Amino acid sequence: MRKALLLLLFLLLVPVTPAQAAPLGGLYIVPGDSQDTSPMRLRTSGGCPAQADAFYAVAVGKGFPAEGQILTGNSDAGLSHNGPMDVFPFQTLKDYADDAKTTLDGQYAITVRCIESFSQNVLGEFTGALRFTDPHHYVTVEGSKPPAGETYGQRAQPQPAKPGQSAAPAPEEPQLPGAATGETQQDLSGNPAPPSTGLLGSFGDRVFGSHTSSFAVFVLCGLGVILILAVLVGIKAYRSRTTKDKANV
Repeated sequence: MRKALLLLLFLLLVPVTPAQAAPLGGLYIVPGDSQDTSPMRLRTSGGCPAQADAFYAVAVGKGFPAEGQILTGNSDAGLSHNGPMDVFPFQTLKDYADDAKTTLDGQYAITVRCIESFSQNVLGEFTGALRFTDPHHYVTVEGSKPPAGETYGQRAQPQPAKPGQSAAPAPEEPQLPGAATGETQQDLSGNPAPPSTGLLGSFGDRVFGSHTSSFAVFVLCGLGVILILAVLVGIKAYRSRTTKDKANV
């Protein structure tokens, strides 16, 4: 019995490494050349898998948590299974940098993850990237650049054709950065690519905040330890009572 309980305690304390989420496509970032104080819109290249009932967005790069700075919480607002969707971060990049007490520098990967909200399983993700040329100005990388004329509040529209001319093509949907050149997307932020968030990590982010996933793990493990100790105390009390009853007989 004691060995089984010790094994359970060990399993509770061993961190779980979630599987890497399947790439679903790219996203473009609007505006594509702007300041850190500008509100952003993220447009995915397609829809989420049919099993997904929510999504959230994260940014990974210098100064942000390794598992990603949360840009949006779990949401189904605007969720699409059949085509591109727009995702709106809660705050500006400057706000997130201030929260993390960091200076924006270098390249950041921006990812929208499609999830099954009950289990928090990540079913796939769309990824783009931007690069800060100075602490307050960024440009999007190839594959994440929005079409000409695209603004935060309005999608670019094809221009009507003049007599005798063919109509202008519709704006292209985003691609994974580097897809046109065949580059792999192992790391869009310049840092080791973090694993996609699984059940425990996402639960911690949603409940305890994006900077305290490790605290969520600590709390859950602590509850497990308390439960095990309670069981051990109960077993000891039971054995002691049984021994006393036999002695009285």
